[in-house]
Amino acid sequence: MTANLIAGKISLNERVHRTQGNGASFHVHYWGVMPKHYDNVSHKHSFFEMCYVLEGKGIYIDDGHPYPVKENTLFLSKPGVLHHIKSDTGLFLLYVGFELVESESTEKCIKI
Repeated sequence: MTANLIAGKISLNERVHRTQGNGASFHVHYWGVMPKHYDNVSHKHSFFEMCYVLEGKGIYIDDGHPYPVKENTLFLSKPGVLHHIKSDTGLFLLYVGFELVESESTEKCIKI
């Protein structure tokens, strides 16, 4: 499974840089797979980052607030907000960094 996910990540990063539907258009900065994610330093992005936990457990810290994460947890880091992940046992993560392309999106989607 890991090899297929890594191959998929490579393919997505080579081919899918923009996606759209239902009035929203998104620029995709990156697609990622990390089978053994333990800790990272507190950081922030100028875009959204969505992570999905395939396996493992840990803590996601968003703007100083800790949230437990485990298998089948989906979490979203908002632009400009400090966040980081901690895990003693390691997390298997899928993730994507993206931002709304306002010039190609409806007013409703921009407000949301």
